[in-house]
Amino acid sequence: MPKLPSNIDVNDLYYRLFSHLPDCLVVIDRQHRVVLSNWRGGFEDVPVDKREGMPPCAAIFHPDDDIPFNTCPATEVFRSGRTTNREFHTSPIGTFECRAFPIFDQTGDEVIYVALQISNVSERKELEKQLTLCQRMETVSCMAAGLVHDFNNLLTVVGGFGRILHQAQTEPNLQQAAQAILDAEQRARALLDRLMMIGEGHHDQAVELNLNNLIGDLERLLRSMLEPKVELDIQLDPALTSIHGKADELEQVILNLAINGRDAMTHGGRLTISTANQLLPWGIDSTGSILPPGPYVVLTVTDTGHGMDETTREKIFEPFFTNQKSHKGTGLGMTVVFSIVKRHLGHISVASSPDGGTTFEIYLPHNDKNPPADL
Repeated sequence: MPKLPSNIDVNDLYYRLFSHLPDCLVVIDRQHRVVLSNWRGGFEDVPVDKREGMPPCAAIFHPDDDIPFNTCPATEVFRSGRTTNREFHTSPIGTFECRAFPIFDQTGDEVIYVALQISNVSERKELEKQLTLCQRMETVSCMAAGLVHDFNNLLTVVGGFGRILHQAQTEPNLQQAAQAILDAEQRARALLDRLMMIGEGHHDQAVELNLNNLIGDLERLLRSMLEPKVELDIQLDPALTSIHGKADELEQVILNLAINGRDAMTHGGRLTISTANQLLPWGIDSTGSILPPGPYVVLTVTDTGHGMDETTREKIFEPFFTNQKSHKGTGLGMTVVFSIVKRHLGHISVASSPDGGTTFEIYLPHNDKNPPADL
């Protein structure tokens, strides 16, 4: 160790270093009691009675583990005398990475304490989750674009011969069969149109628009498609800022979310659609997701339906996934929503719980003088 200048108090320096490191540093004895900690990295609010040795460390830092702490990293280090790493989740603080290493006695033979360095990696985990979903959707998008082209060529042939057969036949049964072919072609083309939304989207030019106007134009259609027991509540910010986008695609987003909410309220309820301006100076939305800092237009769609558990919520944007027991639809509605939002350089988050309803929030960047050319 390099020799420090004589005017530096070593103990004071160590104390300040220990106290100001951003991670939580903890020293544990063999009874799993906390003997020293800087209480940082998300654990600043731990009550005093818990800091003074009771309860044991696992009840503070990884309370989901079973006593007697068989999976505790300190237990492993006391047993093996070697450094170990572990990840754990501490609700409601977040996800942590823990590096545990031994502190030996003066002989170097016995582990008398274990030191824990606990780093809050919740933000990194959230970014990794968003990146994984975006990469998966990018793969699906490329695949969808190719499928649309190939299947469109096949449907042109099927539809062409179907029309020839329908015009040539005078026998009623064969005419009905030919019409069934043509009807199936139209349904397949509607599915391809959805796949195109997932892929490169329509080639319409992005324009300056206001979500309030879009919702106002859709209000009559929205009320007609809802069940009689479902109340529609529209709350629009009169000072809403404009954005750059494609009206038909954003209309599709609103309709898909409204349909999703309607189907979740089998016994009636309320569907609320609202708009607002919101500034995110730190780039974190209401669910903790990470966005580029700046001003956004926020579209919120909330239903009072049956809600979703965490497993369903994590899969909601995956292609062909549906939690509807009636197996209605293609399972592409939410995938289409996700793809359109990302093409508009936006972000969508979902908050839901079983029997607690569902809220979708879509963040779209404010209009500027240089909209993305490839939207």
